[in-house]
Amino acid sequence: MNQRGFAWLISAAPYLIGAALVYGAYQWVDNHWVTDAGIAEGRKRAEDELKPPLAACNASLKAQGERIAEQNSAVKTHKAVQDAKVARATQGMQAARSVAQAAQTEAERLREAALAPVGEGCPAAEAVRKIREGLSK
Repeated sequence: MNQRGFAWLISAAPYLIGAALVYGAYQWVDNHWVTDAGIAEGRKRAEDELKPPLAACNASLKAQGERIAEQNSAVKTHKAVQDAKVARATQGMQAARSVAQAAQTEAERLREAALAPVGEGCPAAEAVRKIREGLSK
């Protein structure tokens, strides 16, 4: 039996196996490796997907910040008004105390003056004596 017809197959087998390995490696690399262009494209797509929700969140955050600033301003104004009211009330209380103290001091002075003996040399002594008699009744 002459095997010349299969000799070329045996001599070509390493080349066929090598080609199959190279093709398999190419397919594996193509399916598993990600190139930089693919990563950039994926990143761009993700950013494009997330830009509208992110813009909405930023707008909402900015609006909330403005409302907080407005509320802080209103609170500061309200506090200033309340502090002014407290200051006015404190001044009023101090004025009322000083007036009450002055009135009490004057009442004590008048009581002492009313109880003091009237000297004979005073031209108003008779009038003061009549007033004292009228107060004691």
